[in-house]
Parts: sequence; C-alpha cells; structure tokens
Amino acid sequence: FDPHEPYTDHGFQLPANPTGHGDPPVKQIVRRYNQEIAFADLQVGRVLEALATSGATQETMIILTSDHGEAFGENDRKGHGRSLYQATQDVPLILVHPSLGRNRVSNLPVSTLDITPTVLDLLDLLPIADSDGVALGQALQAPGSFAGRAIYQETFPGARKKFWRIFGPRLTGNPTLVAMRRGDWKAIFDPRRDRIEIYDLGSDPLERHNLSEEQTVRAARFRPLLAAHAERVWLPPDTETALSDADRERLESLGYID
Repeated sequence: FDPHEPYTDHGFQLPANPTGHGDPPVKQIVRRYNQEIAFADLQVGRVLEALATSGATQETMIILTSDHGEAFGENDRKGHGRSLYQATQDVPLILVHPSLGRNRVSNLPVSTLDITPTVLDLLDLLPIADSDGVALGQALQAPGSFAGRAIYQETFPGARKKFWRIFGPRLTGNPTLVAMRRGDWKAIFDPRRDRIEIYDLGSDPLERHNLSEEQTVRAARFRPLLAAHAERVWLPPDTETALSDADRERLESLGYID
C-alpha cells in the first residue's frame, strides 16, 4: 500500500530531486512522492537481502507490482480512481522465479489479472476455469501470440470517506469509465455520455492527442467492445458483500475510513 498519501519526506538525496524550497505545490508533492518510492524500494531491498541471507532466494517466487499509479496534473487529473489515463494505469510488474531466467524485460502489455494464472502455472497447479488472465510465462515465450490481446480497465464512482462501500452493499450500477488496451492502441469510453477517446501510445505515450475523430473506423470497432465490457462489470443493486470487523480494522489502519 505504499507509496501512498500522506507523502512523507524521508530525507533521501535523490538524483534530480531538489530540496523543494520555493517549488510550486505540485513539484513539492512529486518530490515527496519520489521520497516515498525510495523508502518503499529500501524496504523491498531489506526483504530481498533477508531472503538471500537465509538462502531462500532460489525457493521463493517474488512478485512486485502496484494497484495503481498517481496523477499529478497529467491530462488535467490529480490523484487516482477517477480516470484511466496511463499516469494511473501504467504500473510495474516484476516477476522472479527460476524458470523465468534473469534480466529479461518485456514491453508486452499485461494485466494484474495475469498474476494468479501466472503463479498457478509456475507452481504446476491447475488453472482457474474461465479466468480473464493469462500465464505470463507462456506469454513471454511466445509474445507474438499475445500481442493483439485486449486488456480492459474500469473505474467506479466513489469517494475516500465512503471507500468502505466498495466492500459493502452500496457500490452498484455502471462504471464511470472503461478502457481497453490492444497493442499500442488504447481507447477510453464513458458509457454515460457515450463518448470515446482513442490514443496511439506508440507515438503519444502521454495521451495528449485524442484521435477519435481521425480514427473513426477504429473508434467504431472499439466502442461496442467497451460498451459490452461496461455491461459485463455492471453491479446489480442486490449485489452485497459483507464488510467484516477485520476488514474494517484494516481499512482504518490505512486511513481509508474513520
């Protein structure tokens, strides 16, 4: 759950990381965010060092990822949870396992939904039926077979003080936004306004140029796929998941609820 607000300056001397005196507010926030990243990296390093010292590295599967990124003004957005631009969606995924080899880097778009199928595959366990994810060990061996795969994203309405409702009976209805990534192409769809944005991440990784008017054929092809995904993830009004006392305590410890 880190880096996470509130951002703390841990006093690291980072490259291209000025003291922040006199910086505009956003730069000061980014500087503290980078400090949190460095602090989290240090803690991961402590875990890896402990594994190496105990001789357990070769017997341990290591997965490092994040649930989301953070926007600091990109696409006129701040924070996370209310947009699906790359600033919040492009997160790291690092896998360590003897069967995967060393020092391999892949630019293949993947999803956090792939983590469970990957773990099951690497441990020679039976896969989950009808899983939306894929085993990344197989994808790395034959990346061409997965290059055109559609990866979906969605976000629902919510507010920090009402975060617990995600775990209770109140979160219902349609997502506010859905997105699809296929290769370098990405589409963001607002089902309420029937509005679509199209971006070529290969030439426009910062998503500054909405190509929906130029890419009309692609937009027409992507729109029904995104609308279908919005229907697929729609939560009916009778959807309920009880929030246990233990879950509530965890959320309180993270500052999500009072």
